[in-house]
Amino acid sequence: EDADKKIIQAFEQKIVIKATKFWVNAPKCVLMHSGGRSFSVQIDPTNLLPGPYYAEVLGMDATDLSKGPLFRVPITVCIPEKIQDKSGQRYNFEKIPFSSGKISRKFLAPPQGSTSVHIKFKPSGPIDTSRGFMVAAQWLTPQESPRATEINKFVYLKTGGEANYVLPVKGGHTLEVVLAQYWSSLGVCEIDLEVTFHGISTPPLVLPSDPAVTRADVTCWFGEETVEPKATLTHRHITYRPKSYNVQPLPAGYRDELPGGKSVYEIILTYNFDMDKKANCKVTFPTLNGKLYDSPFGSQLFMVFDELKYHVSSGDAWPDSKTIPKGKTTVRLHV
Repeated sequence: EDADKKIIQAFEQKIVIKATKFWVNAPKCVLMHSGGRSFSVQIDPTNLLPGPYYAEVLGMDATDLSKGPLFRVPITVCIPEKIQDKSGQRYNFEKIPFSSGKISRKFLAPPQGSTSVHIKFKPSGPIDTSRGFMVAAQWLTPQESPRATEINKFVYLKTGGEANYVLPVKGGHTLEVVLAQYWSSLGVCEIDLEVTFHGISTPPLVLPSDPAVTRADVTCWFGEETVEPKATLTHRHITYRPKSYNVQPLPAGYRDELPGGKSVYEIILTYNFDMDKKANCKVTFPTLNGKLYDSPFGSQLFMVFDELKYHVSSGDAWPDSKTIPKGKTTVRLHV
């Protein structure tokens, strides 16, 4: 950036592009200038067998290939196993061989509608002594921590024993299941692995004051399932009407005027309610919340005060839960 402008404008680099695997298609060459250059890469995994694959796209100096790659673009592709079971919800892997430090990695495709997975494994036959195993399972979802979608456990197995683990999943997201015999657990053995997906869902229930009976629809996406209905009251929703309101124009000035000198108005709504005890509450305005650029209003802000007029919390279109003390509470909404 600090170089002479003429040098920057005159810069160009001829780069030869090479893909290391046949299932990766990239252009043969690109001409790089000072502003950078992008190029498209196509991946065709349709003829790949189940399992993990790795490839690279290499960029090399066209004038001297002996320099080696100027850059590398890593590509990882995981092809999940196909379900062979007629039910369409179960994977069975029999007699997987293990020895000290041996790792077996399976990539599976949860069927659409899956909400949980049951992982069960046990020795295929008698073993002389117990074996230590590490089991890990994980599926990734965008913008979420992997800790919420993984298990990582250590277990000892002996003749006739088995290990069972349950993990929430989402259909359409590849699940990785890994078994490994611990390095200090000597000897060989064979393991049977069974992975079963379940799909039961029900929407969140809201019990209105009238009628007193609310219907709950449970959906089973595949196979037969046994359910034990259980309901727990987790939140209480109370609707309040504003105690007072005030509509007024904002002070005249460059900031609070529309083109043509039109005034911007605000409405201040005041709500009052009593808290029987200290509790964690979330103040919401359903008509306004969750909207930004598509909101019909310019902005929104609310403030919560206790009976001593102490400021407890504030919020906007995306409110958070806050602890509100016992006593009379006042909420002021500015729109």
